[in-house]
Amino acid sequence: MKPAVHICVGLAVGLLITWLSCGATLATRTERPREHTATDEFGDTVTVVEWVPTFELGLDFAGPGMAGLLGLAALLFWRERRTRRAPT
Repeated sequence: MKPAVHICVGLAVGLLITWLSCGATLATRTERPREHTATDEFGDTVTVVEWVPTFELGLDFAGPGMAGLLGLAALLFWRERRTRRAPT
């Protein structure tokens, strides 16, 4: 059971690092605005906003994932400690 606990904690830390590297935002972003200038039909320069598909992990997905992995690790650790202390 000990390797499973280490794997769960390692995955939770990896998920935390991934969330931090994606910008540590609260909500998962699926589109990002990209602004560029263009010339309209009258010759004026206008700013055009274009939404580009992307995926940036937010805390709304990473938080429950980390909590679930750490909860599973705590449960496995507790079960291992409980079976080791059983009276013989």
